[in-house]
Amino acid sequence: MKKIFAILVAVCMLAGALCITAFAADPVVLRVSALKEGETTPVVLGEYTSFQDGWNDAMELAGDKAAMRKSDYERIVVDLYADWHADKEGDFTDEWINGPGFDNDTIYIPGDAKVTLNLNNHTINRGLTKDINDGEVMFINDDADVIINAGTITGGYSNSEGGGLYIEGGANVTLNNVHIVGNAVVNDDGAGIYLYGGATLTMNGGSVLNNFVDGEYVPFVGEIEPFGVIAAMDSTVVFNDVTFSGNYTHTYARGLVLYADGSNVIMNRCTVKNNAVTDIVAEEIIYAKDSRLIVTDTNFISNNTLTVSENVYGVDPRLFYLYDSVLSMTGGTIRENRGDEIFYFYDSKANIKGVTITDNAARVMYVNNGNEIVNLEGCTLGNNTVGTEKTVVVLSPNTVTMVDCELGDTTFTNREYIKITSSEVTREEAVIGVNVIRADGTSITSGYYKDFVSGWDFAMDHAVANSGYDRIIVDFYGDWNVVRGLLGGAVEIPEYAKVTLNMNGHTINAGLVGDGLNGEVMYIGVGADVIINDGTITGGYSNNGAGGIHIKENAIVVLNNVNVDKNATDGSNGAGIAVYDGANLTMNGGSISQNEIYGFFPYGILYVNEATATLNGVTISGNKGCDEAEGVAIYADESAVTLNNCIVSDNGTKSYSESIIGADDSTLIINNTDFINNGAVSDPLDPDYSHLFYLEDCDLTLTGGKITGNKADILIHLYRTPATIQGVTITENESVALDIINPLDKATLIECVLDKNSPVKYEEDVFVEVKGSVEFKNCELGDTTFANADNIVGLDAGVASIMGEGSFTTILLLLSLATSFAAMALTIANNKKKGALATGAEDEE
Repeated sequence: MKKIFAILVAVCMLAGALCITAFAADPVVLRVSALKEGETTPVVLGEYTSFQDGWNDAMELAGDKAAMRKSDYERIVVDLYADWHADKEGDFTDEWINGPGFDNDTIYIPGDAKVTLNLNNHTINRGLTKDINDGEVMFINDDADVIINAGTITGGYSNSEGGGLYIEGGANVTLNNVHIVGNAVVNDDGAGIYLYGGATLTMNGGSVLNNFVDGEYVPFVGEIEPFGVIAAMDSTVVFNDVTFSGNYTHTYARGLVLYADGSNVIMNRCTVKNNAVTDIVAEEIIYAKDSRLIVTDTNFISNNTLTVSENVYGVDPRLFYLYDSVLSMTGGTIRENRGDEIFYFYDSKANIKGVTITDNAARVMYVNNGNEIVNLEGCTLGNNTVGTEKTVVVLSPNTVTMVDCELGDTTFTNREYIKITSSEVTREEAVIGVNVIRADGTSITSGYYKDFVSGWDFAMDHAVANSGYDRIIVDFYGDWNVVRGLLGGAVEIPEYAKVTLNMNGHTINAGLVGDGLNGEVMYIGVGADVIINDGTITGGYSNNGAGGIHIKENAIVVLNNVNVDKNATDGSNGAGIAVYDGANLTMNGGSISQNEIYGFFPYGILYVNEATATLNGVTISGNKGCDEAEGVAIYADESAVTLNNCIVSDNGTKSYSESIIGADDSTLIINNTDFINNGAVSDPLDPDYSHLFYLEDCDLTLTGGKITGNKADILIHLYRTPATIQGVTITENESVALDIINPLDKATLIECVLDKNSPVKYEEDVFVEVKGSVEFKNCELGDTTFANADNIVGLDAGVASIMGEGSFTTILLLLSLATSFAAMALTIANNKKKGALATGAEDEE
């Protein structure tokens, strides 16, 4: 009995020990999973009791593309189950050499990695109390794709860019309900978040709270300025439902809440409140240089920059400072802020619609614009005061308009510079209408405008990438005669914008009579998606770009029944249209006519460079070049050009030029297109030839259509260019029909008609340099003559001789034919005689 009791006691003691051991084990603080493409449930890879070990393993896999592909993983998912604190030195790793998940002791996400971090309402805290090099909480490398959900990032303190998050160029970062709290920088930018070089940040919900910017400031003399709790350099930032509050500085920081340089910024339904109320206050709350801001239904309340009476020499405090930028603000409230001005505009344009600007200890605006316009529509102003100062100050004539605004006690400096109206614009009164369309096709807002500039600016302000809108629809109700400055100023469509322009038969006319910088009529930005219907683009004249339409990299442009006429370039390319670097142009109907290129070796009325152009039913007519012009109609360089059912006529007829269609290292597909009365005649003082087609290192498919009435020295010149020419009629041209120099390639003519081509300078109609490089199949050759006929496949000796081996050869051939006919007649007679003898008939002489 005692023995049994002892065993039971031992078992109980062992069980108790096991229970104690289990209870004392380290808890799981981090889980690593992987998400496969097309699946929504991640595969759990491991659970960790150490943040450092788990994060290292996660980032090692996320940064290994080969391992990710091998396992069919699309994204690494990391979940936190506890707050993650750095050690007392502010280090997230205790390793002497940082592992794959850490860089300079900060949390690191490698370049190109796809990572989702679920904070699960926990905090990552670096805990720094003084600045250090690379003192950010998290470093996100180039081109990473990162999603962070539901939690707080705090405790960064850096003397280089970025206190909370540092985001490298090209990275795409989304923060959902994340709070950027209590981070700092000294003598640098981005206390909360710093991003640059094409990076994109999207914040949905969450907040930017109590971050600190510090530095030194010596006005006008060697100043060192800290920039922005959020600092965006050449990047895109989108804030949806974000609160910015309690951010502060001990110096005169520029753009305390937001500093944007060369960036696109979107703020939807945000709150910017109680910033710069601690210690000395900021120079601006929002600063934008060379940037575009879209602000919708956002409130700016009780932000505290200096008032005039408190001003320090050389410091000009404002809520907004815009330098060479664009602001579109719709809805929201601006109240109880302090400073010199709410808005300071320097060479910047703005559309401010439906905003309430009241009860501020600041002027409403100070406008120091050259030609840019500030428009206020449906706004409410009142009780904005700074001592005895006027509340709206305008330094340039005709740079501010106010439509349907309640002005209250607003006072003005240079009231005559401001256009104030209070009438509704009806469809009948308008020259331009704008619809902003959601992704589901419904209209968000629409408006009519009595002047093109206001309507176009409003439309393009909402057309920028990541604006939350699917497409902007613009309608013209009249002709737009564009007013140009000394440096040009094209009608611009921003990069990555989606725009449909219904011109409704109207015209955009730049009206330029001399060349200038940026002299094109329309400039379409990188990656834009543009449809233009039923109108005319005219009057452009540029010396550094296109004349009519300038289409930038990777843009997609469709022109339906659009005429690009009477534009010019001098010393540049694309007098009508220039298409560049991966862009895609489609023209359906319409024309490219009466455009002119001048200068030293200009290229192309339609100039296609490393891009694609497809023309369907387009007329290319009456375009003019100079002595050195190549491609008076079209020039393609490393491009693909397709013409279907087009007419190319009367180009170059009033000028000398190198070619009508010129191409290098390109593919040309031409179907059922007529080339009529083009006159690329060489200068009599210039020994070079002129051509209808001059193709080098290209690939040509020419099917159907006719080539007639042209006066080029050579119609089709192929150099190292394989070609298939089928069913084409080539007749009655004052030109050499074909001049082919194909050392390795072959041109094949199938069922073509060549006849009555009369080259002025040369005796033969066809020149073929390399034996076997040209073949004729079932062609009607009429009076066509050949040099080096033995180099051509498909011409037998008889045909070859009659087609141009000299009169003596022709006489011999005729004698040979006569002899053949005589022999044939004798054979028939003999056969008749033999038949008569066989029947017993007598042979009568």
